[in-house]
Parts: sequence; C-alpha cells; structure tokens
Amino acid sequence: MSRRSGAVYSHLSNPALRGMLLLAGLAAAIALCLLLAAPAGTVGAAATAQQDSTDPELLALIALYATTDGGNWTNNTNWLSSEPIGKWHGVTTDASGRVTELRLNHNKLS
Repeated sequence: MSRRSGAVYSHLSNPALRGMLLLAGLAAAIALCLLLAAPAGTVGAAATAQQDSTDPELLALIALYATTDGGNWTNNTNWLSSEPIGKWHGVTTDASGRVTELRLNHNKLS
C-alpha cells in the first residue's frame, strides 16, 4: 500500500468522516431514484438537461430539495431548473462549479 493510500485510509477510519460519506452516498442514491422516477418534461428532468446527472453534488441538492419540500420553500428560485447550480437560490459555487456553500436559512425547509 502506498503512503498516500495509507493517508486516505487513516482519514476514512475517522467515524465522523465515514458518517458524512455515508450520508452523501445516501443522498445521491435518493436523488438518483427521484431522477429515474421523474416523468420526462418535469422540473426534475430539466435539472439535469444541461448538467451531469451523475454529479454527486447535483444529486445531493436534488435530494435536499425533494426531502425538504422544496416546492414550498420561501425562495426556490432556479432550483431544479437547467440553470447552473451556482444560480440556484442559496447555492454558492467556486469557479469550477463545485458547491462551496449553502445558505437556506429562513426558507421554510421541512
């Protein structure tokens, strides 16, 4: 095993990190199921029209929206649209489009 591999393993032995990875995986799986179940032409299908539908960050955001009643949020501007996720209300991304921050407080997530 390489030194680098050992470093990765030691980080994965951290219970908190393993828990976060598990939750991220579950969110991605839920989102993928929601995408597969969405009829063509629905908002959920539009969300992936111009984006990589296998991107775990996109899938996690879709799962967040679906599991917190996103349709009834105070502000859900651009969520599940074909807009880049950096233009979705409360989502901040870096120059490469990776999510760096979520600000959805006081938005009636349930």
